[in-house]
Amino acid sequence: MKKTFIVIFLLAFCVLPLIAAETGTNTDTQTTAPIQTAPPAQQIQSADNIISANVWPYLGGFFNLGYERKILDILSARIRGLYWSLFSTITNGTSNFMGCGLDVYFYPQGKACRGWFLGPRLDMLYIGNSSGNLQIYTAGGQVGYKWVNDGGFEMALALGATANISNKVSTGYTDTEIGVLKGALPTFDFDLGWAF
Repeated sequence: MKKTFIVIFLLAFCVLPLIAAETGTNTDTQTTAPIQTAPPAQQIQSADNIISANVWPYLGGFFNLGYERKILDILSARIRGLYWSLFSTITNGTSNFMGCGLDVYFYPQGKACRGWFLGPRLDMLYIGNSSGNLQIYTAGGQVGYKWVNDGGFEMALALGATANISNKVSTGYTDTEIGVLKGALPTFDFDLGWAF
């Protein structure tokens, strides 16, 4: 399970820019329709990339940075990394809490990186100390809205739920069967970032 999640995460990180670059090019040279543009006052800036941080957890020392890339006009994907420094402080530096995640966003209004979105999320969390480590895999979904102003400032709000899909906990050199933990946990993201 861990290897599968890592492979999916690495593929998403490496392949998303290539897919997006391919879908953004037009190789059909036979159609030469004129491009119509709106007057400058009505033209909306388009963004294919967003770098953002989930800001509300910073109050508890929880750092979550993400990079989102437009794949199609209605689809984008975001990778995230997270670290909880307060966890290390509480345990006097003997334990760490970190992880990574992958989100796929579907934009029903046809404007990727802007407006209403919904989609799945996957997370891998790691808690480690001198006696072993704990790895947890979660999956869930979310819905939200993203604002991008003309200068590139981005703000997004998202609500969702996630649940543990792990059935083993790795502690030191052994795996302990725990079964899939029941119930879902709510998620809330308040992102601020830069769109370009």
